Amino acid sequence: MPPVATAPRHHLAALVVVGGFLGSATRVGLTALFPAAGFPWATLVVNLTGSAAVGWTLPTLHSRSRRRRRVAFGAVGVAAAYTTFSTFTLDTFELIMSRSWAAVTAYALLSIGGGVAVASVGHRLGERP
Repeated sequence: MPPVATAPRHHLAALVVVGGFLGSATRVGLTALFPAAGFPWATLVVNLTGSAAVGWTLPTLHSRSRRRRRVAFGAVGVAAAYTTFSTFTLDTFELIMSRSWAAVTAYALLSIGGGVAVASVGHRLGERP
């Protein structure tokens, strides 16, 4: 069987840059459309959907096929720029400062537990042929 051709590194880097632009622009747009009003719903949705996207691309991380482009564009570019740990941290801090203990607990559990759960589902879907 002949070796599978892979994308040159500079092509993969370009996919990361384009994906990063699209991911960050989408995140900024969604958070502008749905500003936090007592609970950071937009950041939660962004981080959960981004976790699912990363999980979906994980099965191809070690693939030497054209699907490496999907990882470069989707996981490293779009999803990494789309999701944001720093915003999660800031939102959590603001909830703590407002003494919204139920919201702090719910947000942290939904973000972390939910992120792992949807990444797992995405991974299972990404393993399908």
